[in-house]
Amino acid sequence: MKKNKKVNLVKFAFLFYICLLFFLNSGKVYAQNASLSFSPASTTVIVSQTVTITVMVDSGGENISGVTADFTYPSNLLEFVSIDSANSEFSVEAEADHVTGTVFLSRAVSGGNTFNGTGEVSRVTFRGLSNGTSTLTFTDDTLVTSSGEDDILGTRSTGTIIVNTTGTIPAAGIFNKPTVLVITSFAFILICLGTYGVIQYFKDRKNKLNNF
Repeated sequence: MKKNKKVNLVKFAFLFYICLLFFLNSGKVYAQNASLSFSPASTTVIVSQTVTITVMVDSGGENISGVTADFTYPSNLLEFVSIDSANSEFSVEAEADHVTGTVFLSRAVSGGNTFNGTGEVSRVTFRGLSNGTSTLTFTDDTLVTSSGEDDILGTRSTGTIIVNTTGTIPAAGIFNKPTVLVITSFAFILICLGTYGVIQYFKDRKNKLNNF
């Protein structure tokens, strides 16, 4: 009877040890602290002109080996132009493509290296098509791969591109401030009248001198 109790205690200790290891390892492997975002988070472009946004990754303190950063955009407001990965922290290109309304980005580090910190994935350029507010949204296929090949992506931030019509008067322009416009116009008229008066004075003076 004592022997059975001893065996049971050994089994219990062994199972407890296995469970503890699993808990510790799972906490490390599945911690999803990484994030994807756009820089700038919000920007503006004029219709027919281009704007470039940068896809950024924050590893969340973990060593990462790759990033998949697919995202959607409203194709009625924006036209895809190009992808530039010259300054990417991830030298290996797995995918850099697009279809109407979606951009596909997937990159990795080379030679078994890892990346830790905040860095650039790729830059994407769009052309403004029509007036409106465009939202860039990462898809559910996005992931950030740790050195252990686990997905540690936790946060996906959206981006905003506001498309304005060409020739739009800036909100802070002088023509949107009636008081400033009136004062400026009045001052201009006074300057013109003053200049005319000075010119006329010298003409009259010259005429008087000529009459003597």
